[in-house]
Amino acid sequence: MNESQKKCSKCGEYKDLIEFYVFNRKYKNSKQKIRVYTEISSQCKKCHNESTKQWRANLPIEKRRQLDREKMVKYRKNHLEKSREYVRNYHKNRYHTDEAFRKRMIESSKKWHEKKKLEQSITLNCNK
Repeated sequence: MNESQKKCSKCGEYKDLIEFYVFNRKYKNSKQKIRVYTEISSQCKKCHNESTKQWRANLPIEKRRQLDREKMVKYRKNHLEKSREYVRNYHKNRYHTDEAFRKRMIESSKKWHEKKKLEQSITLNCNK
């Protein structure tokens, strides 16, 4: 073993550091200052992936879906503008490249405007 190797806590083998995940951790100290430090996983990537697969397989499907939803909501909240821009660009590009999509969007827009006109006329008639 040399300095560029580490022992996996699961399989017990000495492996190069490149075979371990590296995490950047953040924490607040007593003075509420955010500190960042780097941590190397105790398990090699192979063992980590196996244990993660096993952990996910043992979770009930509803719990997995809930965790995935929570993760997605958290990501969207933290990357709101990036997500909005992606959706705008996606629809804009798709509108100009996909003829069937463009027709559906135009038809949907027409229906929406007809519905709004109908609602306005009903509102106007009720107010008289």
